[in-house]
Amino acid sequence: SSGITAEYGVIPSPLWTIFPSSLIAGLGVIVNSISLSYFVRREHSTLGSQLLMQLNVLDLMVSVTGVFQLSFMTVYFVIPDPVHEIFNCLYFIFLEATGFTTCLLSITRCISLYVPFYKIKRHVVRISAGLFFGYTVMRELILTRLVDREYYLSN
Repeated sequence: SSGITAEYGVIPSPLWTIFPSSLIAGLGVIVNSISLSYFVRREHSTLGSQLLMQLNVLDLMVSVTGVFQLSFMTVYFVIPDPVHEIFNCLYFIFLEATGFTTCLLSITRCISLYVPFYKIKRHVVRISAGLFFGYTVMRELILTRLVDREYYLSN
C-alpha cells in the first residue's frame, strides 16, 4: 500500500506530498531573497513601495518556515511536537500577515487612484498592521495552547 487508509480513501505517502512542496518552498526562498535584495538597494519614499517590501519579507518568511517544516518531515517523518508547533504558528502568522499586507496595498492603491491628492497617513497604516499582527499572534498562541489536537486528529 502506498499510503495510509483513511475513512475517505488513501492518503498519499508523505514523500509524494513533501517533495513538490519542498521544491516550491525552496524556490520561494530563492526568488524572494533576490527580490528583497532589489528592494534593499532602492530608496523607499512611497507607502506603496514600503508595503511591497513588507510583503516581500513576509513571503520570504512564509517560504522559510515552510522549508523548515517540510525538512523536519522528510528527515524524521514525524515532526517533534514543540518544533512542529513553533513552525506551524510562525507559518500561519506570516501567511495571514501576507494576506493582510496585500489587502493594505490594494486599499492604498485604490485610495490613491480615486482620490489622487489625498495623503494617506503612514502611522495609521502601521498601527493597523501592528494591531493585526498582535491579534494574529495572540490567536495562534491561544489556538495552539487551548485546542486539543489529539481529539481532532483521532476524529
